[in-house]
Amino acid sequence: MGLLQARKLTASSWPLLLLSGLSVSIGWGIRGQFGHEYGAALAGALAGMVIALLSGREDWQQRVHNFAFFGTVGIAFGGGMSYTKTVAYARSSDPVRGF
Repeated sequence: MGLLQARKLTASSWPLLLLSGLSVSIGWGIRGQFGHEYGAALAGALAGMVIALLSGREDWQQRVHNFAFFGTVGIAFGGGMSYTKTVAYARSSDPVRGF
């Protein structure tokens, strides 16, 4: 068996997926009130915490603060970078460069 073997979704996986998606959508909805990177950071923190707490793994639950931090950083930077490109392409007169 290889390291990249795909896990099958079981009946217990669906609540984790559903609540993770719901937490990101709530955080993303709040994002509009706080700005781009700051609001996206909230969505990332919520997603990281939900995944860690509902995973059923005790070692992940003890490190929930790490999941929140890395979720915050990842989605804040990623969301900021992708949003900047989208706005730049929409407002630019040169579709190749975007700026």
